[in-house]
Amino acid sequence: HLRTRYPNLKINYVKNTAEGLKLVAFSQDKAFAIDLASASFEMDRQGLSNLKIGAELAYSYQLRFICNDSKPQLRNILDKGIASISPQQSRQIWHKWISLERSSVALYRRMLFVTLGLILLALLLTMAVLIWNRMLRQQVSERTAELNENRTRLIMALKGADLTTWDIWPATGEITLSTNADQPPGLIDISTWLERIHPDDLPGVSASLQAHLDGTQDYYECEYRLKVSAEQLQSNAVEEWVKQSAQQWRWVRARGRITERNQDGSARRISGTLLDINQGRQAEETSHLLAQVIEQTVEGVIVTTTDFRIEYLNPALERSLRHARDDLVGRTLFDFFQDSALRQRQIAAALADGKPYHGRLTLKRKPQGQLVVEASVSPMLDTKAMVTRHIIVMRDITHELDLEHQLQQAHKMEALGTLAGGIAHDFNNILTPIIGYAEICREETTSDNQRE
Repeated sequence: HLRTRYPNLKINYVKNTAEGLKLVAFSQDKAFAIDLASASFEMDRQGLSNLKIGAELAYSYQLRFICNDSKPQLRNILDKGIASISPQQSRQIWHKWISLERSSVALYRRMLFVTLGLILLALLLTMAVLIWNRMLRQQVSERTAELNENRTRLIMALKGADLTTWDIWPATGEITLSTNADQPPGLIDISTWLERIHPDDLPGVSASLQAHLDGTQDYYECEYRLKVSAEQLQSNAVEEWVKQSAQQWRWVRARGRITERNQDGSARRISGTLLDINQGRQAEETSHLLAQVIEQTVEGVIVTTTDFRIEYLNPALERSLRHARDDLVGRTLFDFFQDSALRQRQIAAALADGKPYHGRLTLKRKPQGQLVVEASVSPMLDTKAMVTRHIIVMRDITHELDLEHQLQQAHKMEALGTLAGGIAHDFNNILTPIIGYAEICREETTSDNQRE
């Protein structure tokens, strides 16, 4: 094998393994070709410690146990013993009996390969880290831009909605408020804030907040009156405006929830918003007042759609028509008319042109009879001057017409009395001379008879 693979190699033969190893150990020869098991055994035996493995040849051979065929049991025992040796046990046996190591050249090559591999791996890891870092920078940049955009949108939304953000810190008993995200928030203590809440609203505020802290409500929400001006609510300098005295109570709506908790589960931070609803609350109160006026007025009020279907009527008209509201809602207004079709067309034409109609109408009354009203029918226009509904205000004049009819009858009777009195007077004027002459004639006739 050596002559074939290495033809220029000078080969010397030795008598045994010990001789070959000694020649190499004493530098008389450069190398000795031997199997590792024999070399390791002989080196331990001769006490040679300066020899290393230089290289491994491609040539190999197998060692076998020779057993006599006349002893099959021994052969089976050997087969089973060899088969029972695990790979781990085989490696342990190898390291126990073969203690030779590779030469420094081989180790250098191996270390070189390992070092090159580590350098290549380091380069790959460095490139991966650089790529990952670049991707991370891009993600951070995109995320930062997204956060800035969201922050800008939040600031615009808060400004557009006139919202004030607040944070309650139960541990310190302080509140931070911010009406302008571009400025630092203001800081006050809870007791000072509670002093600005209307005394009638304070129990409700405390109860709603405590219900959320106890977990019975998912969030805290409450409307109450706060002694602060509209200008003060737009300022972050809450330390200043809390000290100033406001001249009016303003309705506000507070809404929030627990955003941070301590390790024991208690609230660490409660965050939310504060909205000035004073105008809306005043409009609501005005609307409620108008609704009460319409509900309690003695005049009848009806609201219909553009096709004159009844949507609403007040109690006064219910009493006048003697119909329940549920029986009337959804029906057309003309279902209760006793006027002519011409009158109905006149009303519809006037309203279609956006003009009001004023006149006297006759309506059906339950179970029978009629109701005469003085009506004012007006169109309800939207911001584009389009008719959306009709409003009819009716005043019951049925009793007035009855009184007027009675008055007319009285006037007729008075006229008849006057006429009869005048006729009687004139008749008396005619009869007076006749009666006078008749008396004279009777007296003259009586006197002549006495003479005779």
